[in-house]
Amino acid sequence: MLAGRQLREATIWPQCPPGASAEADDPPCCVRALVTVWKPDFFERLVRQVAHEEEYAVALVSPNSRNVYCPYDGGMDVFCFSISPAALQARFSAWMSSHPDRL
Repeated sequence: MLAGRQLREATIWPQCPPGASAEADDPPCCVRALVTVWKPDFFERLVRQVAHEEEYAVALVSPNSRNVYCPYDGGMDVFCFSISPAALQARFSAWMSSHPDRL
């Protein structure tokens, strides 16, 4: 588990969207946001824990670039707004799936 002075935690309890009905037995949705200064390899342990199904539902977001990195036990999803899709594919082609749709 990541801890220490580098992380400041905030918990957000989203409300049910207007028009949607929440079931009485639905678990509450809780979003935990951890704010930190990026340091190379700082999140490597967390990403490995996600890969080994020791942690889950992790997303790393850059407020400046709006890039989102979502690791999971079978790989990762990347939503990148600071580089073109073609440049991203060229740079990380070795990491991408060989499937035609790259999924």
